Amino acid sequence: MNLGETTNNRLESINSKIKSVCSKYGSLLQFFTEFFAVLGALRNERQHHRLMACARRPSCLLSMDDDLRDYWNFVTPYAFKHIQDQAKFSKMVKVKEMLSDDTFLITKHDQTDVIVSPVSCECNYPGRIGLRCRHILKVRQLLSLSSFDETLVLDRWKNIYANNSFTPEPCHTIPVESNNTISDACINVQDELPQKKFLSEPQKCKKALKTAQSLASVASEGGMKTFNERMMQMQALLESWQTGRPFHLIDTSMHSIPKTVSETIDKLFSENDASAFVGKENCKTIPETSLQSGDINKAGPKKGNDVKKQVGDDMSLFVDVKMPPKMLKRGRPKGAGLTVIGLPKVKKSKTSSCNLVPFTKLTPEEKDRLLLECFVSPVTAKQALSGTQIQNCKIEANPRKIPDLARDESVVDVNRIEKYFVHEGWLIVLGALATKRRFPWICPGCTKGIKTRQDCIACERCLNWYHFPCVALQKKPKTRNWFCRNCKNKYQ
Repeated sequence: MNLGETTNNRLESINSKIKSVCSKYGSLLQFFTEFFAVLGALRNERQHHRLMACARRPSCLLSMDDDLRDYWNFVTPYAFKHIQDQAKFSKMVKVKEMLSDDTFLITKHDQTDVIVSPVSCECNYPGRIGLRCRHILKVRQLLSLSSFDETLVLDRWKNIYANNSFTPEPCHTIPVESNNTISDACINVQDELPQKKFLSEPQKCKKALKTAQSLASVASEGGMKTFNERMMQMQALLESWQTGRPFHLIDTSMHSIPKTVSETIDKLFSENDASAFVGKENCKTIPETSLQSGDINKAGPKKGNDVKKQVGDDMSLFVDVKMPPKMLKRGRPKGAGLTVIGLPKVKKSKTSSCNLVPFTKLTPEEKDRLLLECFVSPVTAKQALSGTQIQNCKIEANPRKIPDLARDESVVDVNRIEKYFVHEGWLIVLGALATKRRFPWICPGCTKGIKTRQDCIACERCLNWYHFPCVALQKKPKTRNWFCRNCKNKYQ
């Protein structure tokens, strides 16, 4: 059961709740009865979350502008979070062209153009979410219109709609007396004390049917041997009820010793064998004057062979002893290959990647060493880290030989290695780096340039960009950090 979703990430908790309440084997009527109970519990949980969300107010509400404050009072907290994010992103929207008095051409973040008006936009956000996107908010800001408009919000995001759909259970109020006076405070009472209720025969049959269906579901679990034993027990119960004979259930748990066991022990051990079994409630004790300490040491416990000879052929004493049944293990065993909803579990790779970390998480010394090796040899970089300044003759001034790691301004701060160069050498580094940044990015897999709208991915360690086909990718992987093959072979 996936409830129309293409992924099971958001359904793990729901499916586990359904499986914990609904019987594995049962009729369709029983399933829907239990399934509606689960839906009712989920609905109450949703209403609880809504009440808790409405009870909170953001601390920054006073510092917001009037339009956002009006949205907070008009929409639900979940919808307000989307509107607040879109209002923040609208400041970064760039208008490409003005088509008419109230229509603009705006370029999206994926370099595609959309036509936007104060009430509509060609992007898929308004139709998918039901709220206004950043482009509409930007156009309304350019036209000096208020960002708040009730027509821009669907009914499902309005507080009025949410309050009407929320129907709390009826409660009774009891006045509270204080100092012999009745105050205005009231105590809510959800349920009254249970009263004795007499059921009719159809009501009894309906109530017993639920228990019988649960009994049938439990009886069908296990192997055929267990199933046949349970069927014989239910047949015996049915025959006894049809004939009017009483039917007694015997508890065979180990918490209490059956009477037959105590009688058997009394027959096996006599008074002279008290040294072998002393101190139990169901066994006979020895008077203090009957045996001395020396006599007890001489007697000692009887061996197994002596006990067998004493018992002899009288093994019929153990016939009436009833042992507890073997309890079957429930739940998924350890190391199960299926998830909660029954899908195959993806095993995590056991390969250790502790030595392979992104460039941003490296130590400052490691970052300095990698940046220095972009302009000088590894030996010179090691000497510079030990305190020797780098001279002009040891610097690589050819921009084509400088790795792309040094040109990534979003991740790398080149100014951190200025202290390792002399003044003239640092100017050479800045000049070579400025020339390098005018060159296009080069894919190490095919040694070709990377264009603007091509699908590509960057390695988090060497910061090189690769085409998707060059690294056998069709779409962006879901991993948090992606590393190229060269970095895996070098650092793992």
